[in-house]
Amino acid sequence: MTPAPIKAGGAAAHEAFDRFVAERRVPLQRFLVNLGVSTEDARDLVQEGFLRLLRYRDSAAPAEWTPLAYRIVLNLHRDRQRQAAQREATMPLELAEAPSHDPTPEHHVADHQQLMLARQAILELPPRCREVYLLNRVDALSYPAIAARCGISVKAVEKHISRALRELRAKVDRLLASRDLP
Repeated sequence: MTPAPIKAGGAAAHEAFDRFVAERRVPLQRFLVNLGVSTEDARDLVQEGFLRLLRYRDSAAPAEWTPLAYRIVLNLHRDRQRQAAQREATMPLELAEAPSHDPTPEHHVADHQQLMLARQAILELPPRCREVYLLNRVDALSYPAIAARCGISVKAVEKHISRALRELRAKVDRLLASRDLP
């Protein structure tokens, strides 16, 4: 018998999820590295996986988070492999031999900091607003599909998305200004 999910939006859910992320980050990265993923890509995939896992935080029992996290990062890895194979298959030979224009380490640090600020801002959204936003932005569901899934009107979905965007923009702007990030 699995434990009941932690009540939505509660501090206990946030703390339990934060502990879960801290405990599972390195094992998930190691899992991906063992599959042949670079350390840097493994970090990115795990971070993206945790963002996708946020939608389950309030509805799934904590015991279910680990298998979900592994499934999510594995699917993300496979999606990236498919996308890379498609790009490679359609890339002209001249472009395939072009020098790499990978971002500098400073860009990676700035991007990571901005991602963490965005994650923090998303976590601070009201639960329903956060759920609707993640269903739209992470799962790429249409407004009617979100409305059907959540049992609300399309107009309510529009309002939640507008509120989420407005609050996220304001929170990220405030955080960036307070931390003097690029």
